[in-house]
Formats: sequence, structure tokens, C-alpha cells
Amino acid sequence: MAHNEKVVLFPKWKSNLEEEGLKYLKAGNYMGALERFNQLLAFHVVSPDIITGKLICLMELGMYEQAEEICREEMAKKDKNYYQYAHIYFTLLFQTNQYDLLMQQLEDELSSAELPETERNQFQQLYDISTSMQMDLRREKSNDLLTDLQEAIEKEDSQKQSVIITTLTRLKAKPRDWVLKLLQKEDIHPVIKTSILEWLQKIEWPDSIHIHKFGMMAELKPSKTPSIAENPTVKAILKVHEEIEQENPTLYQMLLKLTTHYNYVRYPFLPPEKDAEHIAAAILYIGMKYLNLPVKELSNDDKTYLAEIELSDTLYASIIDD
Repeated sequence: MAHNEKVVLFPKWKSNLEEEGLKYLKAGNYMGALERFNQLLAFHVVSPDIITGKLICLMELGMYEQAEEICREEMAKKDKNYYQYAHIYFTLLFQTNQYDLLMQQLEDELSSAELPETERNQFQQLYDISTSMQMDLRREKSNDLLTDLQEAIEKEDSQKQSVIITTLTRLKAKPRDWVLKLLQKEDIHPVIKTSILEWLQKIEWPDSIHIHKFGMMAELKPSKTPSIAENPTVKAILKVHEEIEQENPTLYQMLLKLTTHYNYVRYPFLPPEKDAEHIAAAILYIGMKYLNLPVKELSNDDKTYLAEIELSDTLYASIIDD
């Protein structure tokens, strides 16, 4: 009998929970509404209204990650309610300033020939607004970071400078004139100068810049200058060590690390490609010593690079922890 009573009472209980949930939602009692919606869903009472009600509660309560996850789950079903949840999901991404992800998602939608015209217009408008907001946000963040970089320069905090420049590079920020002049200052760490040069290459800086490092000076155009990985000397050094990768993986990783440090610190003033074998031999010598492996005597030409490699390793490690 009790079982039958439960079956009979269930529709009223369900109706009461739905009514209470909507009532609390309209009154702004989002926690109370969320509790009712969760009870309904726990008993597999599922409808777009209940799920949407729960999503609104989560958004109002600042529980954005949970709301995003539900939207993704519902969108993955690809049913008739897809665009209802897509609109909520995109609104979530917009409200939480996730412009990169939002624009990527919108690009996927806009590239579909099956996208209804109404949604296409709305998504295109949201994409245009997001592009503008993203640019403003990046500009504001870049300005703050450039101010932080100035302070780090004044305090001679090279590690902080490195972190800031990495972020500016990722944002593709435009450098100020005073940033370019850092490349000529003797008191700026060589690793920082390389980081700035990589930043300029990332944004394809077209103008000539002057860089001073280790008593050498050069004028170059970052957009036309090969990256470290593309440098012929770097490729030749790595080529010499290729066979060691199979014979002794631990030693190879050490050689790779030393090679990376050397090239990064010295860049763009790398030795000619014809010296690659001498550099590779010196790196092998140092790597084997670090690992307490027996070493062979170096030629005089090989020895000329020992001090440079060891200094570069020390300079790199003082700024970047790998």
C-alpha cells in the first residue's frame, strides 16, 4: 500500500518541487531554487526548463565551472535543445572573460553550413564584441605588465623580468621604445636580451634593432632573423649528438640541455656552422663530467668553447629553471 501511495503522490511532489524551484528563482533565492532543481534531477526528472533553471542558479551563485560543464554535456547530445545550451555556454565564457576559448568555439559554429541564420547573426555579433573586448583586455594587461617590467629592470630582478617578458610574448604585446633599448644595455642579462628578441620575432617586428652582447654588436630585423631552432650551427650541433640518443638516453638529455642553454644565452651571436663539431665535442666533455663518466682529452679547438659553454649554463640556470 505504501508503495502505491508513493506512486500516486509522486506527481504532486514533482509539481511542488518545480513550482518552488521557479518561485525561488524569480525571487532571487538561487540557493533555494538550486536545491529544488537538484532534487528533481536526482530522481531523473529532467527537462530543459529544470536544467536551464539550474544553470541560471549556478551562474548567479558564481559557480561558473560547474555551469560550463553542464552546458558542454548537454551540447554534446546534439539534440533539438543544442542552441539553447550553446547560447548559455557562450554567455558564460563571455562573462568570465574567456575570450580566446569563446572565439574558438564561435569560429567552429560560424564555419558550419548547418548553422541557422538567426544563430549565425547572433554568434557573429558576439564574436565581433569578443574580439574587441579581447583586444582591450590584452592592451590593458600589456600596459600593466610593461609597468611591472620597468620596475623589475630598476630593481635588477632578472628572474621577474623573464616571467613578465614570457607573458608579454604570449599576449603578442607591442614593445615600447625603451624595451628595444634594453638590447643595447650592458647591465641587462643576456638571457633577457634573447627573450626580448624572441618576443620581437613572435610579433614579426619589421624594423631593425641593435643588440649588444658579450662585447659584440649587431643590427638585425627580428622578422627576418632565423630562430634559434632554425640556426644552422644549432642544427649541426644536434646532428653530431644524434647517435648518443640511442646509446645513452640520460647522457643525451644532458647534452640537449647544455646545448639549449649555450645557444639561448649566446643567441644571436652563435659561432659559424664549421665550428659545430668543436662545440659538440666540448658539450659532450662537460656533459660526461657532470654525469661522472670517463672523458677523453679534447683538442685545442674543442677546448676554446669550454668556458663559453660552462658560463652559458650558469647564466641560463640563474634565470630559467628547467
